[in-house]
Amino acid sequence: MKEFSDRSDVIGWIPANEAVTKETAILREQLDSASWQKPANVFWLGHDLCWLIHIIQNGHAKDSITHAFNQSIHHLRNIGGTDSVEEGKLMDLKERLTSLPESDWPDHIRYEYTNTLSDVMGRLGAMAESIQPGFRPKP
Repeated sequence: MKEFSDRSDVIGWIPANEAVTKETAILREQLDSASWQKPANVFWLGHDLCWLIHIIQNGHAKDSITHAFNQSIHHLRNIGGTDSVEEGKLMDLKERLTSLPESDWPDHIRYEYTNTLSDVMGRLGAMAESIQPGFRPKP
């Protein structure tokens, strides 16, 4: 992906030495608001994305997977992710469920879904880390 930077020292309040794509910078602007002060939505978004990966990898029924997508999208929207790239990725995967068999998905489809969901989680996690002052990922 193309790197995005309009200043050499910072992008907003994000250090420019972080690898920030244009999409990530735009999403950070959308989510950089009081919406991140909704800890229950932030928690359940992370939980539901993990749950979604788990049930896709373990061959759960499409109605369970659809429910997990709905929950994830709901929590993303509640923290300001409406019309974001991440919402678009979740909506695209959810819409494509209709053309997939009820179960016994081919491995490459499971991989594609879990890889995309992991990417969404990683970007949201990086944004959450950058929003919290003094965040340290390790003790």
